[in-house]
Amino acid sequence: MGTGYTRNDASNNIANGNVIDAADLDGEFDAIESAFGTGGHSHDGTSAEGGAITNLGPSQEFRGDGSSLYPKADATYDLGKSTASFNVAYVESLNLGGTGLTASATEINYTDGVTSAIQTQLDGKQAADANIVSDANYVATDQNFTDADHAKLNGIATSATNTAAPAISSNGSTPSLASGITAAEVRSLIGAGTSSSDNATHTGEVTGSGALTVASNVIDADNLKVTGNGTTSQFLRSDGDGTFTWATPSDTNTVYTHPTHPGDDFSIDTGVMSGATVISDLDINITTDTNGHVTDANAAVSTRNITLANLGYTGATDANNYSHPTFNGDDFGIDTGVMSGATVISDLDINITTDTNGHVTDANATVGTRNLTLANLGYTGATDANNYVHPTGAGNKHIPTGGATDQILTYSSSGTAVWADPAGGGGAPTIVIASPTTTISSSQTWTKPGSIGDDDWVTFYLVGGGGGGKKGSTVHANASGGAGGAGVILSVKGSDIPATVVMTIGAGGSSNGGAGGDTSMVVTEGTLTAPGGAGGSSSSSVTGPDGYYGLETVGGFSGAITGTKSNGGDGAAIATSTLGAHASIYGGGGGAGYWNDGTNYRNQQTFGGNSEYAGNGSGASNSTGTNGSVPGGGSGGGPTTPGSGGAGNIRIYY
Repeated sequence: MGTGYTRNDASNNIANGNVIDAADLDGEFDAIESAFGTGGHSHDGTSAEGGAITNLGPSQEFRGDGSSLYPKADATYDLGKSTASFNVAYVESLNLGGTGLTASATEINYTDGVTSAIQTQLDGKQAADANIVSDANYVATDQNFTDADHAKLNGIATSATNTAAPAISSNGSTPSLASGITAAEVRSLIGAGTSSSDNATHTGEVTGSGALTVASNVIDADNLKVTGNGTTSQFLRSDGDGTFTWATPSDTNTVYTHPTHPGDDFSIDTGVMSGATVISDLDINITTDTNGHVTDANAAVSTRNITLANLGYTGATDANNYSHPTFNGDDFGIDTGVMSGATVISDLDINITTDTNGHVTDANATVGTRNLTLANLGYTGATDANNYVHPTGAGNKHIPTGGATDQILTYSSSGTAVWADPAGGGGAPTIVIASPTTTISSSQTWTKPGSIGDDDWVTFYLVGGGGGGKKGSTVHANASGGAGGAGVILSVKGSDIPATVVMTIGAGGSSNGGAGGDTSMVVTEGTLTAPGGAGGSSSSSVTGPDGYYGLETVGGFSGAITGTKSNGGDGAAIATSTLGAHASIYGGGGGAGYWNDGTNYRNQQTFGGNSEYAGNGSGASNSTGTNGSVPGGGSGGGPTTPGSGGAGNIRIYY
């Protein structure tokens, strides 16, 4: 996208399933136009900026690959035009027709100002002949080769060499100069050729310009006033007159021999000393001369046996060497064998006799066993009393072991339940029933709020209307209370809830036995219903009609719609004075019954059934009755004007 472009639709209205207004698109196009108007399109290969441009021209005649810019076809396209040329070309090298130019810019600039062929200009220059000196362009200087110089060369023999008549010759000892050559001339010639003089300044091992100085440790035998080179093992010896002579050492023995001495020996030996034997006297004497040589040696040694007295001991030599006296003593042994079960020791008899020193003089023992009985322990009941065996059939099984957080017990077989994840995948939140997010108390079409996301949990709690209490035919007639409305709780994910849901709230049953209305919600899978409670009855032979307990389901709507709902808070019985209306947990409580004992009319107005989370049932009354509580409480019966059942509702948590 264009450099500097930032998406205008920050709230993501332009998306599948959303309502897109003209303002959303208009703002987006304005942002794109602004970005292209100021920053353009970079084509740098980064996200939203497009790939890098590698081809140019109307038909992509020019290409680029990161190291070269070149035409699509060889020798086909021009760089510049006759009417539109480049001003200055900056390049490092040139290649014309496959051949590289090796001349530098300086070398090429030598042709600057040349207006005709170079060969033509060279041909017009002075011809190469023997009289080149007379060329009009020749300028004579001191170093020019003159006619006189030419004459000298002509006088040299054709076959002359520099050894035919050397200027300096040697007869084996003293050099000599050729006739006509002086020493001064030689020195002058050498000085001119070597840039030296008579008194040159010397450096290195010999230094100085007049009197010369020789460095230390640089004079070898050739530079000493020595006759000959000497031989192996000779040394240079001064003659005392400034000369040196090679000489041979008078003593060539280089092996040292130690002088002999008579010395002296000695020896002592005590032998192996053991027990109390120790050295009593040891005498060793060594005499040496001034050179450290032994001249005399002798030694003597004596031994003795050390005594207890030497160590300061004055006691008996056998002190504390105690010997216990012997006694005949006596032994005994008893053994019951391994006693198990009810076997115990019945008689144990052990006798030990000792003397005045504590020594055993006589010992004996006996043991008897018996079987311990319940009577011995004071028990008088049956031998198998309280041997309880818990039944294992259906209805007697315990909650199985195991399970995990958010798992529920599901049906496995008759009387057997197993731990399992809820059908909808588990994970439903814990809700506070007393604090719903919203409560629907009248029939309507509910719209799912936009704040509910697809992964959010939503819990619906439906309660049907409570049944109305029955009116007796006379003031002495019996009449039962109405049943409480059913309660249904369902937790589902937001993605399972349609955008709108038709909700119907069940009305409370009218007085005189009217049934409570069903509370329901219509979803894609069908209708989820919490049935209303049944109305009261005037029959004296039956209890009040059945209601429904709450059904709690986690997962999709299908399982909740098709699931079986269990009974809830019943209306009170009408044929007894002791049975109150039934309580409930999620459904409404049942209303209390009104009854007559044949002589006096009575009521059970204190026995309305309570509900843990829904409306309570009301008590019976011999006058105007009380309505059941909302939601879903059943009304009590009565002889005059019974109350109505409590209306249902739907509580929603998210």
